[in-house]
Amino acid sequence: MMAGPSFTDPQVQALWQAGRIRAAHEASAMPAAATTDHPFRDPIDRLAAAARAHEHGTLCWYAARFTECEAALAVARAERTELLGADHPETLETVERLAALAHYRMEPDAPRRFGEVVARLERVHGAGSVRVAIAERNRAACLRDHGMVAQARTMIDRAAAVLVRALPVEHAEVVAAYKVSALLRLAEGEPDAAREEALSAVELATRVWGAEHPFVAHAELTVAAAELHLGKLRAARKRMPSVIARIERGMGSHPMLGLALATLAEIELEAGQNFLRAEETARRAIAVYRETYPGSSAQMTWTLFRVLYESGQVVEAGELVREFAAELPRELVLGMTAKLANHLTRLRDFRGALPWLERTRDLCDDPEVAAQWAAQAERVRREID
Repeated sequence: MMAGPSFTDPQVQALWQAGRIRAAHEASAMPAAATTDHPFRDPIDRLAAAARAHEHGTLCWYAARFTECEAALAVARAERTELLGADHPETLETVERLAALAHYRMEPDAPRRFGEVVARLERVHGAGSVRVAIAERNRAACLRDHGMVAQARTMIDRAAAVLVRALPVEHAEVVAAYKVSALLRLAEGEPDAAREEALSAVELATRVWGAEHPFVAHAELTVAAAELHLGKLRAARKRMPSVIARIERGMGSHPMLGLALATLAEIELEAGQNFLRAEETARRAIAVYRETYPGSSAQMTWTLFRVLYESGQVVEAGELVREFAAELPRELVLGMTAKLANHLTRLRDFRGALPWLERTRDLCDDPEVAAQWAAQAERVRREID
C-alpha cells in the first residue's frame, strides 16, 4: 500500500512513484500568481492554485531546492489561511511542511516550530490520531538532528506505536517511522539495533516502492552506516555502490548523495586498502553536499583530513585545514592541528611543526592544556635555533 504525498499532475505523480524525484520536481510548475482583487474571482480557483503551490513546494523540499520551496509554500500558506482559516487541515499541512523546511535548513527554532504544529494538529485531529503521529514522527527526526536524542526517542516510539497499530505494515508512513527510529539508534550508540531496524525498513520499503526507489536506498544507507560502526566493512562496502547509484539516479546532485558518498569514504578509510578511492569519494561528497549546504560539511572535511593524514599526505592535510578552518567548529580544527603538530614533531620536522604547535596552543580553551602546548612549542623553537 502506497501513501505519502500525492500530486495533481499525472506526469508528476508517475515520476514520483517511480522514484524519479528530481525529474518530478522539474516537471512540476509553480502556478501563476492568483489575482485576488477581481470581483468575480472564484475562491475554488484560488484554493486549487494554493494546492498546486503546496505540491510544488513539497517537491522542492524533496529535491532540496529550499529557496524555491519557501516561496511556493509561503503562497500556499497565505491563500489557505485567508480562505480556509489558520487551523484548517490543509493550512496546517503547509505549516508543517514549512517546519520541515526549517528542519532541513537546520534552523535553531525548527524544534519549536514543529512543536507548535503538533499542538495545533492535536486540537484539530485529536491526540493519538494518525495525522498527529505523522507530525510527531517528523518532529522526532528534527529533534534527533538537533541533538535532542532522548526527546526524539520518546516521540518516535509514541508516534510509531500509533502508526503501526492504525495502518498496514506495508505503508509508507510506517516505513518512514522505522527509518527515523533506525537512524536515531545510531545517535543513541546502538548500531546493532540500528542495523536490524533499518533492515526491516529496507524490506518494507521495497514492498512499498520497489527495490530501485531512492527511498529504499536511504534506508539501506542507514544499514551501511550501522555496519561501519560495527566493523562489518565488507558488507557495508558491498552495498554502497548500489545505494549511491539509486540515490543519484532518482535525486541527482542531492545532499543525500553527498551523505552516501561520505559514508563510502569513511568505509574506505577504515578498510585502509584504497586511500585514493577514499580521497576521491570524500572530495566528491563535500562538493555535492556544499551545493545545498555551503560551509556545513564539517564531518566530511574531517573524514577527508583523516584520509590525507593516514595516507601520508601531511602537506595536503595541512592545506585542507588552511582552506576550511574558518568554517569548521573550533574543536574540529583543534583535533586537526594537534595531529599535524605531533606528527611533524615526531618526524623532527621542527620548522614544519612549530606553526601547528602554536596554532593548537591558541585554539585551546583550557589554560592548563594551552600551557602544555606552549611549552612544547618553546622546546621545538629551541631546536630550530
